[in-house]
Amino acid sequence: MITRVNISFFRYHSKETETGEAPLYCRLWHENKRKIFSIGFKITRNKWNQNKQMATGKSEMAQRINTQMEIIKNKLVEIETRLIIEGS
Repeated sequence: MITRVNISFFRYHSKETETGEAPLYCRLWHENKRKIFSIGFKITRNKWNQNKQMATGKSEMAQRINTQMEIIKNKLVEIETRLIIEGS
């Protein structure tokens, strides 16, 4: 049976700074195991849409964040696909 990896992005609100910025993290779930890692960006609450899991607005920073998340997601899906093909 092939199980898929679930990928999500979230704003780690408990690590919010005095300026209102909190780091963005990626969470992977696979067979009841999870891995969480920072994607290297911080964002304020009003610039983050948790339902869409993306930065809001048309600023250069919002575009950079959304592009980076898309790159991360694509790489993880590529790795998952390769592992499925190899039978690992």
